[in-house]
Amino acid sequence: MTPISRSEALVSLVLGTDPRMRMRTRLCLLASVLYLGWICVISLGIEAGLFISAQAAQWAIALNVLAMLAGYPIVRSGKSMHWADPALVLPQMLGAQALACFAYATAPDARGALMQWMCFIQVFGLFSLNPHEVKWSGSGSILLLALMLFISTSIGLDQFSAGEQTLRVILQGFVMGVLCWVSYHYSLMRGRVRAQKQELTQAVADVQNIIEHDALTGLYNRRHMQILLEAEMERCRRSGHSFCIALVDLDHFKFINETYGPHLGDEVLRNFARHIRLILRETDVVARWGGEEFLLIMPDTNPSERAKVGLERLRRSLMLQTMSLQAPDLRATFSAGIAVYHADETMDQVLDRADRALYQAKAAGRARTVLSADDDLAPIHKPAASPSTSCKA
Repeated sequence: MTPISRSEALVSLVLGTDPRMRMRTRLCLLASVLYLGWICVISLGIEAGLFISAQAAQWAIALNVLAMLAGYPIVRSGKSMHWADPALVLPQMLGAQALACFAYATAPDARGALMQWMCFIQVFGLFSLNPHEVKWSGSGSILLLALMLFISTSIGLDQFSAGEQTLRVILQGFVMGVLCWVSYHYSLMRGRVRAQKQELTQAVADVQNIIEHDALTGLYNRRHMQILLEAEMERCRRSGHSFCIALVDLDHFKFINETYGPHLGDEVLRNFARHIRLILRETDVVARWGGEEFLLIMPDTNPSERAKVGLERLRRSLMLQTMSLQAPDLRATFSAGIAVYHADETMDQVLDRADRALYQAKAAGRARTVLSADDDLAPIHKPAASPSTSCKA
């Protein structure tokens, strides 16, 4: 493992290791930095006499400190991970607007800057809020402005002219409403882009699935299996291990189609494909090679023995399976040819050896597995007859 530097460890400690959490904690830390900046401004404003009283300034500092410390611990702890707004953008925006309204009422000389600050807060959620949350942030911010105006005029706050401030609040509310409208439509556009991206991703996945899989059985198709076979050959050349392939052919499939019809034949192929995936190992790869023929890639340190065991387990299991409700007595049997891959072989050579072994299995009476003669192992003989009925040519 690559050693982690102290700086990387510190970043992981502060922001977390999950990429999504890192983005959210960055937003919270940005908000905290902005609150800290306002605390510094308020501290300087006390000496400059910007506030109507020292007590009001102290309250402003206390509220900003509370807001600065409130969001980050919740987000960093992961408690908000499954909330609708995991980064707490909306509550932080409304909290910041409430603090700005308080400062607007109590710091007469800073009111022009505070109006700009309220607009900046509204833009803060432009890239993260959904349309519903944008409505809440816009209407909540305007409502906080109106509430500030009502309370300030009701209590007769010093240096607060009701007529002048009413006009200013109306203009500020109009500007924030426009910003809210822009944010709302941008959020809608962002949602449409996200939906289109998801649709495109799904479409690419569907096309890839069509390219790689057989439409009838859902197994890999011949073209993709050739790619996987080449990759397995290359892996074995590098590692020095080996693997084997098995060509499996359903016995008397022509008889099934002619006797029961092609629809039942398709059903047999689908059920066989489903069953072979259930019985074989997870590491084995199977594809429909063509017609009623299937190709298996079976990796292992002793691949031929594993292949024989797996195919015989499949053979015994199939004798107990009903392949179609329309023909309950029909049982599927298969012939198989196994070839162990040799490092100096091409794909065509190993496939040809497996095909010749399959031909030997058919010539010997079907329903059996034969290992390629070049692999110098005895074939597996036909198992004892099952009491179940199997199709005959």
